[in-house]
Amino acid sequence: MDPKRLVAKFANSAGMLGAYSRVRRVVRKSDVSILMYHRVCPNPDARYTDSVSPKMFERHLKYLSREYKIISLVDLVDDLQSNESDQDRTVAITFDDGYRDNYLHAYPILRRFRAPATFFLATGYIGEGSPFWWELVSYVIERTAAKSLDLATLGSYGLQSKEDRVSASQAVINRLKGVLDHERNAEIKKLCALCGTEVSARLGEELVLSWKDVEEMDRGGMTFGAHSVSHGILTRMRLEQARNEIVESKKQLEDRLGKTATCFAYPNGEHSAELVQLVRDLGFKCAVSVFPCTLVSRKDNIYSLPRIPVCEDFDKFKVMLCGLWGDYIRFTVTR
Repeated sequence: MDPKRLVAKFANSAGMLGAYSRVRRVVRKSDVSILMYHRVCPNPDARYTDSVSPKMFERHLKYLSREYKIISLVDLVDDLQSNESDQDRTVAITFDDGYRDNYLHAYPILRRFRAPATFFLATGYIGEGSPFWWELVSYVIERTAAKSLDLATLGSYGLQSKEDRVSASQAVINRLKGVLDHERNAEIKKLCALCGTEVSARLGEELVLSWKDVEEMDRGGMTFGAHSVSHGILTRMRLEQARNEIVESKKQLEDRLGKTATCFAYPNGEHSAELVQLVRDLGFKCAVSVFPCTLVSRKDNIYSLPRIPVCEDFDKFKVMLCGLWGDYIRFTVTR
């Protein structure tokens, strides 16, 4: 058991988190959180800490329904901008990217609990039959017959074990996140040729939402927000290119669903003052990031709201949700 998990388990069993949460509400006069999920699938992907099993997601919803008021992200922002001095324990649920397991596993549970959620879509992948680029990288590296890879500027990797392959795929993905889209596509094309892995023609359909899925979830009360077209890191693009990514993503959503897309999520959570102003100018009501993984404060800019990444470990989930971890981060950052 890793140290963080051990501390979280002890804090929960000792009743410390409940006490901390109660004291925090008295001092802060609010308890507002935005949760960030990526995947809800039977075998949570170890590469994503914010992926959970359907069983754990249901446990999250049971706990949240009992202890919090689950509201939409837009309603949460309205509450933040209201003149009320106190706020109930409220939480908004969000999902990033547009994985199909959101429809298959998360959506039925959300409906059962009558819980709203906002899904941020990288619209260039939705309904196109193509996998997310990072999933393609993982797929070809983890299934190649090669025992090593020499990828020049992307590094050299031994592939002797399953762990080696997972580690190599993560390292390559992290390096490609910092590369411009056209360069990244060229690198991935070379990687696929070098690995020689036969890619299933159904990989994209199995991994990514279709527009039919999205439209059904929209009719079922879920909300959809923009998350760029290609999921490129906007801070590493020219501002005009970033603007096109945001505008086109918003337009594709609005054309498909017939309603205004009011929320935006920065890919990888990375944003700048220029991007924050751009999202505001483009008419979005709010935007979410990731860092610094804290609860939401009235002082936060509604165009760079922090979110809490979830995990399969329920004790860690409660440590994050009560505000202890976020307050520690804020304290250490501001010192």
